[in-house]
Amino acid sequence: MKYAVIGFLILLCGCFGKSPDQTFREYYHACSTNDIETIRSYISSEWMDIYRAEMDYLCRYPEELMEELAYFGISVTEEEFSTWTADDYFRAMVSSPFIKSQFVHGIVVKDCNTDGDVATVTFVRQGEYFQAVLIRELGVWKVTNRTAE
Repeated sequence: MKYAVIGFLILLCGCFGKSPDQTFREYYHACSTNDIETIRSYISSEWMDIYRAEMDYLCRYPEELMEELAYFGISVTEEEFSTWTADDYFRAMVSSPFIKSQFVHGIVVKDCNTDGDVATVTFVRQGEYFQAVLIRELGVWKVTNRTAE
């Protein structure tokens, strides 16, 4: 019985929670203001797993690590990076000059298509169309790094 009630509450949250397009708008705003904790709250667990895996990979290949960080405008030595956690890497990436530059301009959400626990939000930034894919995790919409099919 207890699990049925919990399942119903999760379902209820999904029905009355934020829509995928509202979630994406709030995520985009958090990115534009560099609100790292809010950004993290909108990122799917699978995307965070990718950050962790990428960091593990880059730790094994210091040359690629330095190229990657330089591309994003992050200035850190290999020695400094060796003390980072996946959380430090995430914070550095989302607050990097390159990522910040991607969120300077506002957006207009044009469409949102939902198919079960996957939603595609179509938006316009500077006259160009883009799509973001969100997934529902425990009744809450989260932004992924997936590409729309």
